Amino acid sequence: MANTTQKVELGFGPGSSWVDVTSYAGNISINRGTTRVADDYQAGQLSITFTNNDRTFDPLNTSSILYNSGSGYTMVQPGGRVRITTNSIVRFYGYVQDWSFTYDNAGFDGNATLTAGDLMYYMSRINFTGGTQSTGDFSGERISNILYNNNLVTTGTSGRANKSILGSDVQDAGDNVLSYLQQVARSEPGDLFASASSSATMVFKDRTFTDYTWRISSRQNVIPYPAIATVGTSVAIVGVLNGWTNYIKGTATPYIYGHITSRASASVANIDTEISYAEVNSAKYNPLLSNPNYVVSFWAKGSGVTGSGITLYATLLNSAGQSIGSPASTTVINASGITRWTQVIGTATTGSDTVAGISILVTSAGTTSLYGFETDAWQVETTSTYDSTYFDGSYRPLVSNYTVKREVAWLGTPYQSSSVMGINTASSTPTPSTYLTFADNNSQGTAFGNGTAIPFVEIALANSGLNLYNQVLIGGVNATATVTDAAGTGLYGLRSYYQTDNLTTSLTRPTEVASDLLGYWRLPEYRADSFVVALESLTLAQQNLVLGLELRDVIRLCFQPSAQGSVVDKYYQIWAINSEVGIETDRITFTVASLTNVPMRLDSTLTNKLNTSILG
Repeated sequence: MANTTQKVELGFGPGSSWVDVTSYAGNISINRGTTRVADDYQAGQLSITFTNNDRTFDPLNTSSILYNSGSGYTMVQPGGRVRITTNSIVRFYGYVQDWSFTYDNAGFDGNATLTAGDLMYYMSRINFTGGTQSTGDFSGERISNILYNNNLVTTGTSGRANKSILGSDVQDAGDNVLSYLQQVARSEPGDLFASASSSATMVFKDRTFTDYTWRISSRQNVIPYPAIATVGTSVAIVGVLNGWTNYIKGTATPYIYGHITSRASASVANIDTEISYAEVNSAKYNPLLSNPNYVVSFWAKGSGVTGSGITLYATLLNSAGQSIGSPASTTVINASGITRWTQVIGTATTGSDTVAGISILVTSAGTTSLYGFETDAWQVETTSTYDSTYFDGSYRPLVSNYTVKREVAWLGTPYQSSSVMGINTASSTPTPSTYLTFADNNSQGTAFGNGTAIPFVEIALANSGLNLYNQVLIGGVNATATVTDAAGTGLYGLRSYYQTDNLTTSLTRPTEVASDLLGYWRLPEYRADSFVVALESLTLAQQNLVLGLELRDVIRLCFQPSAQGSVVDKYYQIWAINSEVGIETDRITFTVASLTNVPMRLDSTLTNKLNTSILG
């Protein structure tokens, strides 16, 4: 058994070197996480007291090792960086908030106290200058895009949660970046927090205990949404018409998927019939300012069409509305009297210029006979394949499951709707045997760690209603769902949880979220609330295992109160990690949440056991 080895370093600016100030450090206090499963994670906090008798931490001392004489600044000021390393494992990486100084014993005993916050604190100080999320995407992609668009790409994200598809949203100048990211996390729902590592990474995880990897395909729609039969155009941008430039409409008829088709028809001989659409909107068609190719597709059928049939022309546009790259041209032949729906697909390739929009023309040559054609479900997407099953032009989403998600992500205006499909390309579940086991002295038997479990010195139990909710309301963009546990309401009275700012555009996702959260919260439970580990009483190998734990990790906890009755053996999830480091002590308090009430998931080896007390 040995004391842990600490290293305390200060820096200033991303390019400066670290200065080791370990020899001056006294007590170290670190607090990370949250205490309630219904709350957002908070910024991690650090407090260190340094001995300052020689004025090393005096910002006026130009002879201090913390004074950069070449650049003329001191590290003893807000905005610097601080890093705490224990046994070569980074325990905290953050940004200095304040310095305070005290001089006791007639000014001879000097102390300097540093307070700092982690990456979440840093991000809480950043506001949007404005912007629009105009592409339907998963919650994890939304968080990554926000970081990228606000020059925070170096922070990165890990462990993405990607089950909820979000629609359009607008950020006004002055809106807080962290607050919005937390709203996105709640929309999953997932947990967003800053890692303790030196890589300064934001971590975003959902609550399914399954690692889903999704491939997303976002499709821009150029038909009205919601499905309507009227015709409209949008405001011109830089002299380019944005919307339908030519639209000959006959009647509106229902299509097989239940929405309204757009019909173009003519009865005058030798007059061409055409539908054309043009739009310049780089935020919609090319938000990452890359140069992808685009697949343009729609469904069409003709009546009386002969000869050249129906032809699709699609050309990419730059920001000035000029054609760039190679156009897509696809002809579908419909013989006279054939009225079947046919899928028309063309690929428009880009050149060296940046894509900002698209121009689409569908035409049928005139004949001496009556003729006409109808088009439906126009789509534009950056992919080489087309899945014809996931857009139906209305609010009704098609079937989604854990391998494929088909949802409509409405972007707010009639001609700027988007449909999104996600395909789960891989999934994995954690193995409980890999989880770290903690046990008190009474629970070190064969069945509970076989004497190899890591001992803890204190435990606090709770049987409270702090996280007890038997009604959950989730308000999304297009749907609101309320799920109530009648039995729980009868036992404990109505206890409601409301989330009215969920960003999902799905009609079904709010019900799924509400049901999941109700499964977590609808029953009280006698459980461990927190436990304390004394690192100084552990072996070096055990110390490093404990120091390697992160927020949201799952651990096994075994205890036998007063050595009476059966050993309580359960899995818990870490919600907070609080450390107090002294000269000869290093204590970590883990605040935990039980997994007993987690809804059953058949694709998880941790939560796939039936339990009649938690099935709703």
